[in-house]
Amino acid sequence: MKLKFLSLFLILALIFVTGCSESDKNADLPSSDTESTDMQSESFPVLFVDKHGVAHVICVFENGVYHPISDYQYSGKDWSEYIGKEEQEVTAPFIKKGDQFILYDTKNVATETSCEGIKCVGRGIDDFTEVKVKLAENTAKNKLLVGVLADKNSGINNVNIGEKQITADLDGNLQQDKIEWSFSPSTEDGQKWTVSPSDDNVEFLEYTLDIDINGEKSTFKNEEYCLNGKDGLKIFVLDINMDENYEILIYKDAGICSWVDVYSAKGGQLELMFDYVINPGP
Repeated sequence: MKLKFLSLFLILALIFVTGCSESDKNADLPSSDTESTDMQSESFPVLFVDKHGVAHVICVFENGVYHPISDYQYSGKDWSEYIGKEEQEVTAPFIKKGDQFILYDTKNVATETSCEGIKCVGRGIDDFTEVKVKLAENTAKNKLLVGVLADKNSGINNVNIGEKQITADLDGNLQQDKIEWSFSPSTEDGQKWTVSPSDDNVEFLEYTLDIDINGEKSTFKNEEYCLNGKDGLKIFVLDINMDENYEILIYKDAGICSWVDVYSAKGGQLELMFDYVINPGP
């Protein structure tokens, strides 16, 4: 009888030891909770290519939240400290040489390209450092383009572009919304608006932008600046922050400066997310 009890005790002890060793072994393996906790936040840039073919990093989205470039530092230094550095000396935390991008023009025609280098340029007029990207030679020429990293790009679906009109599901409710725009001559004190007397042959225009989201209409009129002709207004529709809702990107060129306004239509309300000045002037 004692022998049976001793054998049973030894068997239980062996099971206990084996179980502990397996637990120790598994303790060294990261759990799914640990992995998700340790994952780095997802950051990616949005590029805008201007009429001169210069690619600007106009913002960075981190986990869907917009951050201006000024929020980011590299190696603990301000971007201004990298002005004039060789391209290979500047590697932003959110972009690197070789990254693939998909960029779209105003007709939603896609261009696949890659980052060939990064440089920082100072703008003394507004004490701002731009982060610019040198793109591959295959990038579309003489087109305004906007886009994000290729592996983050959600593509364009059910977007219809007509003459001064775009229809798309802007707020993700599976109903088509509408953007329409029109132009009228720019005036200043009742006279045709010009930058200087030498610009009399330039057609400066004001624009009116009508947005219809779920039957709720909003009208925006450019009160402060006058566009440099009809090509001075370009409108893009793209999901740049990967929330499965399209943003509206409005490029405006007034001759002396140009900029991009980015609006969100999430929740059926049009809201300015941010604007980015491309050329602040002389």
